[in-house]
Amino acid sequence: MSISNIVNNFSRNLGNGQKMGGALLDAINHSIKTGDTSIISVLFDKVNAKKDSNALTGLTATVRAVYIGANITTDKKTNRTIVKTKNATLSNSAVEVLNQLVVDSVSMRGNKWAKAFNIETEKKPMDVKKRAEKFVKDNPELVNAYIHALQQAQKVAQNAASLEKVAADAALLAAQ
Repeated sequence: MSISNIVNNFSRNLGNGQKMGGALLDAINHSIKTGDTSIISVLFDKVNAKKDSNALTGLTATVRAVYIGANITTDKKTNRTIVKTKNATLSNSAVEVLNQLVVDSVSMRGNKWAKAFNIETEKKPMDVKKRAEKFVKDNPELVNAYIHALQQAQKVAQNAASLEKVAADAALLAAQ
């Protein structure tokens, strides 16, 4: 299979995770056989052109698993992705896993693919202040109603405390 066929197959099937995985396997096999990773770089460029973050995550994790220590960068002048494997180690076990995923028709977009290459998605810590500001901005009437309700509850609590104090004072006076 030629490089252009592999790239076209991958590009044409960006929406189909199973076929995309097969094309990625062909590209990785080609790069292993020839030592040329430019085909993988072109796949990155195709994914970036479509702005497909899900495909990018699977592609990046797979390449990093197959080529342990690979350097994946973006050229600032051309905005093209460069995959350098000079100091990377080829993981035969990752290639076997990739082969098995393709044989099993597992989608590159699915959880099985992600688990196979241990893609860990880190939850970003929530910025409470920003969320509160956004809530206030998006719901001004509701926020005003909450504030009013809290003020009323505070007045009721203060009145209850005052009545309780008056009742205690009256009980003391009655006892004298």
